[in-house]
Amino acid sequence: MLPTRLIRSPDHLGRFLTIDQWESLRDYKEFMSQWKEEYEVLDRQCAELTEHEGCLGTFGVGLNDEE
Repeated sequence: MLPTRLIRSPDHLGRFLTIDQWESLRDYKEFMSQWKEEYEVLDRQCAELTEHEGCLGTFGVGLNDEE
């Protein structure tokens, strides 16, 4: 996994965007398969800090995007 970035909105100080990056879609799927339960626990622990959470999409640059 590449670095995760946490970006704060300059217009809404309580609004953040998290960007997670992987080398490939396969790497992402393997990560989620291995760490899904831990990820869900973390989401529950942070629920009171979150008003809305959603996936904006999956994006790639055409390289290393094999399944």
